[in-house]
Amino acid sequence: MTMPAGEGDARHRAASTAKVRGSGLYEAGNFAQAVKCFNEAISVAAPNDPDLHLYHSNRCAARLQLNDLPGATSDAERCTQLAPAWSKGWSRLGNCLTRDPTQLARAKQSLEKAVRLGNAEAKPALEDLKRRMAAEGGGGGGGGGGWGDWRTWFGGGGS
Repeated sequence: MTMPAGEGDARHRAASTAKVRGSGLYEAGNFAQAVKCFNEAISVAAPNDPDLHLYHSNRCAARLQLNDLPGATSDAERCTQLAPAWSKGWSRLGNCLTRDPTQLARAKQSLEKAVRLGNAEAKPALEDLKRRMAAEGGGGGGGGGGWGDWRTWFGGGGS
């Protein structure tokens, strides 16, 4: 489907404006309203919007703050599909998956990919996860304990 000339630009501007509002709300600790703004950004963005992965990434961070692990994980997965070479998406996915004791192997793979793609912030999380997996015999148990304030893992809510 081809959009009329200029429609993609208008949609991108509207989505970007919603993202900026959402980022401000996230920084203010208003995560539920931030999610609504990121929902708006995603819904108005064109399918080829160059920042679509950022909208999903930011909504992932806000959803994690609301303990919406399924939603956050879904957003992180979509982010990695949209921008497979963007290391932060893989870091977000890894950090979501570390909260699910049945997904630690996938979490490790995601964090390893983030590190391979140059995300230095993912390295401590990966090392912590490796220690955790070794202590637990390579597998599950334990939720997300010891991970601290997730806002620090996500760089304050996005790009």
